[in-house]
Amino acid sequence: MMVAMLLIVPLSVYLVLNPKDVRNPGASTAGVAGGSVAVIEKNKTPTLSVGELKTAYVDKEYSASVGGYDQDISDGLSMSIKNLPPGLEQGKCRSSKNRRENVRELKCVIEGTPSFPGSYLIDVVLTDDMGGRASRTLTLQVN
Repeated sequence: MMVAMLLIVPLSVYLVLNPKDVRNPGASTAGVAGGSVAVIEKNKTPTLSVGELKTAYVDKEYSASVGGYDQDISDGLSMSIKNLPPGLEQGKCRSSKNRRENVRELKCVIEGTPSFPGSYLIDVVLTDDMGGRASRTLTLQVN
């Protein structure tokens, strides 16, 4: 007579025993008798690498770069730049692999012609496709 048994295991054990289910392209596997074990590397948080924004002037064309990087070179990056003054917008972003530093880089442009003077608090958020997130508030002075 055959008896069926139901074995309940924590999800973390299932993921280690079934490495195909792990969404981490940086993970490596090591063979063991009867199967394989996934070595799951923790996602590294992206880093914003921007200093202060240069001063903008009303009715004068403005352009500045905001950048960041991720030590997980295979992660995709995206950036949002919010609360820009009237007349300025987030322009194109350019992603590249810096093989010398072994990082994924992303640079985005703030561009346009500001129409009102003031001191603006700009919110910058850099995210990777594995859930990592870095944020910073920058001050942009428009004279």
